[in-house]
Amino acid sequence: MTGYQLTEVKRERMQLEIDRLEEKVKQQTELLRNGTRRKGELDAAIAAKQKELEANQAELGAKRAELIENQTALEANRAELEAADAKVTKAKADLADLLAQLENTKKTSTPAQANSASLDAAIQRTREIQSELVIPDPNVRAALANIEAKDTAVRTKAVNALAFQYGSSREAKSAILAMLSEPSISNLSEQGIINCVIILARHKPSSWTKALLDQAAEVMRGLERRSLTERQRGVLNELKAALPAAGECGGSKGADFLGG
Repeated sequence: MTGYQLTEVKRERMQLEIDRLEEKVKQQTELLRNGTRRKGELDAAIAAKQKELEANQAELGAKRAELIENQTALEANRAELEAADAKVTKAKADLADLLAQLENTKKTSTPAQANSASLDAAIQRTREIQSELVIPDPNVRAALANIEAKDTAVRTKAVNALAFQYGSSREAKSAILAMLSEPSISNLSEQGIINCVIILARHKPSSWTKALLDQAAEVMRGLERRSLTERQRGVLNELKAALPAAGECGGSKGADFLGG
């Protein structure tokens, strides 16, 4: 073999080696490209999982806060129930004392005395006890207790306050409806019934709930069954006209001054 032929053989071998290396480089480049793409996919998946983890942690934090809030509300409700239970216990004791005082008055006073001052005081105190159990606002309780006050100025102030200032108080509205229901209505005077009905007639339609409207409808049916005076019949008709239909709301109706 001549020198030229040896050189050609070497050149061919070198070319084969170069081709093999280029193919290897191409394969490595493709592997690198695939690895880079896979890494990008993994990075994206990790980022998505990280966001999901952060969202779950935020939701967990919100649930923990909600749990703490519910526990706080539960403790507050428990305290409120305990306070209400204490009020009920005290109310029962006060009522027992009132009954004992009435019995003692009957034994030591004339019938007229027993049926006036002591009975009025007992009725007044009973109303105060009842309102203390359901009305948290002492000003509303005071107004309710003075619906039939003997002093005209005190009575008129109470009626106006309940008709306008506390007209949106559902507790006050419910208490007045209870006063117009049996057996409480038997403790109201003729003017007391008028005052209670006219207070309700002055309340804004938007302050009535479905439950209160149902209660008012029952009260009006009870009043219809009674022997009403012309004035009582008039304010009852006024209440019927003022009460809204279910879901209705609107402005107030009536005068700026009430009371009798």
